[in-house]
Amino acid sequence: MRVSNPTKVDEVASAMRGIRQDSGSVKVLVEEVNLSSEQQGRGVEEIGRAMGQMQQVTQTTAANAEESAAAAEELNAQSEALYGIVNRLSLMFTDKESRHTSRRAA
Repeated sequence: MRVSNPTKVDEVASAMRGIRQDSGSVKVLVEEVNLSSEQQGRGVEEIGRAMGQMQQVTQTTAANAEESAAAAEELNAQSEALYGIVNRLSLMFTDKESRHTSRRAA
């Protein structure tokens, strides 16, 4: 059988080659999109881990701040108690000294 119009056959063959090349290009683009999606997924996972670590550090910092505040309150109470003791000792010493001075004067 003989092809009567070789130009049409050439056009169809050329179109088929173009489709094959274009489908190869589409395949490459789909693979690139897939790779980019995987990389993006890994990036999101890393961000999630970083956020978890930041939350843990924040909680630890908050707990340390609470402990520091409690320690500061305790130190404040102890310093007030010590101030009271020193004040009473000072009054006792002043009272004893004034009695001692009064006896000498008498």
